[in-house]
Amino acid sequence: MRITAWLAAIVLVATTACEDSGSPLADTGFDPGVLDFGYDPGSDPGMDPGIEPDEGQPDLFDPGQPDPGIEEDAGIDLIDDTTPPFVASSDPAHEATGVATPFVIHVTFSEPIRFEATVDKTTFRVYDISGVQLSGELTYDAETYTVTFTPAASTTFYRASPYRVVLTELIQDRAGNRMERTTLRFATELFPNLDRYEVLAQKYSPVLMQSVNKTNPIWDYPTAADFDGDWDGLNNDDNMKKATEIPPVVYFDVVESKTHYFLRYAYFYVRHTEGVELTFGNEAAGAIVVVEKYPTERPIAVETYFGAASKEDLRSFVTQESGMVTDGAAEGPNGNLNDRDRKYFGVNWVFPQATLFPGGHYQAYLTSGTHQSCAWAQTNKEATLDYRCELNEGLKNTLSIMQFAFTGYVDVLQRGATGWPVSTAPGQVVGYDLRPVMDQWWTRRDRMETLFSSTFTYEAPQGRMGGNSARLPTRFVNTMDEATPGGRPPWAWGWNPTVPDPDFYYKSFNQGVVFLDPAYYFAQRHRLTLTAGNTGFSGTYCYNPYLLVDQRDKDIDCKTNP
Repeated sequence: MRITAWLAAIVLVATTACEDSGSPLADTGFDPGVLDFGYDPGSDPGMDPGIEPDEGQPDLFDPGQPDPGIEEDAGIDLIDDTTPPFVASSDPAHEATGVATPFVIHVTFSEPIRFEATVDKTTFRVYDISGVQLSGELTYDAETYTVTFTPAASTTFYRASPYRVVLTELIQDRAGNRMERTTLRFATELFPNLDRYEVLAQKYSPVLMQSVNKTNPIWDYPTAADFDGDWDGLNNDDNMKKATEIPPVVYFDVVESKTHYFLRYAYFYVRHTEGVELTFGNEAAGAIVVVEKYPTERPIAVETYFGAASKEDLRSFVTQESGMVTDGAAEGPNGNLNDRDRKYFGVNWVFPQATLFPGGHYQAYLTSGTHQSCAWAQTNKEATLDYRCELNEGLKNTLSIMQFAFTGYVDVLQRGATGWPVSTAPGQVVGYDLRPVMDQWWTRRDRMETLFSSTFTYEAPQGRMGGNSARLPTRFVNTMDEATPGGRPPWAWGWNPTVPDPDFYYKSFNQGVVFLDPAYYFAQRHRLTLTAGNTGFSGTYCYNPYLLVDQRDKDIDCKTNP
């Protein structure tokens, strides 16, 4: 794959300049507020002052004669109409997702428009994710008031990608009324045959042990970024306060290498509370579950992510059965993998598989307010100065815990007469909805200022695919204070530990690597050697849509088991 193609697919640029660019149409000489007949009102109102009265020319107000002040083909109807046209419908519809490629765009207006005079590539624009305006042909059906844009045959269409249709205020109806500037958005279809990945995400879906604030538990419910029915993140805080129902949601994503699955789960919260100065709106904590494919499918590790002020933590928990931590690597063999041996391999703690993944599901512990993504099984304190993810058996007994799990149905949380629920009985779970990151967030990564704020430049590790200088959103918008950074979407997750440990193996990563290239991140962090084939720990992807890789029906290693 050429790097330029990848860059065109994921580069995010500021769109304001694009929308304001383009030369305006030539002045038609028509002011929609005043009918201009081309004569001087101070002269004889019945005659054109440029024509001598004795030449016998017709009166300009003679209804039987054409008006010489307006070209016959100007397309303006001299009628009493002050209502501007608007978009009545479009195909693809505004906010549509899963649009098949190649696409053709149809925009139907509320009334006839002056197509020939006011619609062209400067007033009807189509942009891809990189901000490039698509070339194509514009046609008009006068019976249905529909303008059709057919992209040029040379157009490259991108999957899971947002597109914008910008209609400027220079488009007019037959009376010369200008429409309001309008932007339509839609996103293209995902890669095909993803059902198997959704089944995997369900199979290893986490059980969330969510600590909640008894006084105001709604800020601790993992929910959808559009829980309120719109994709405007700036009103989330206000709408949460007014909500009577909240759907519990966990976002998921799957990338497959030749040897492993990387299942990513994200938990979105409307508000992060960590003291007055660290309170901000819209954040996502989460986890990466790593599943070994061969010889028998099994989970081997979970990497948990959360942000805290300027720090970002990625805590790693692995199974004894994985063999990732070797006894005696840092100290003499003593049968204890949780001494300095785990630190040598960049691991926070080692557990038996049955403890870390009871029933095949990682049990997450998520703190109240700060939403630190931790392991419910870890009840020790690794470092005396570490107050993140602090948990012990005594503390467990004092917490108000809501248990969330994927059950196949969604238990919508409701505000009752006594308020919002603050705990569940032991063993009782609230069913959450699983929603794909790619369909929900990635296809909307151009929503700057309403869903995301600021961008970062992704730089692929040396020797890894992905190219450099790709621009991606780095933050969600902050509802509390727009000047303060909000939480990070998964593709912007990084690793900047809250507590430094001189014995812990730490590897610096460029922002974006953890999500876009998870095999590289995992291998580098845990001192694994990447392989190219289907043995060991492969760095070759069968499916990674963010790097535009899909070899599932092409590479023999991706189609069959060894």
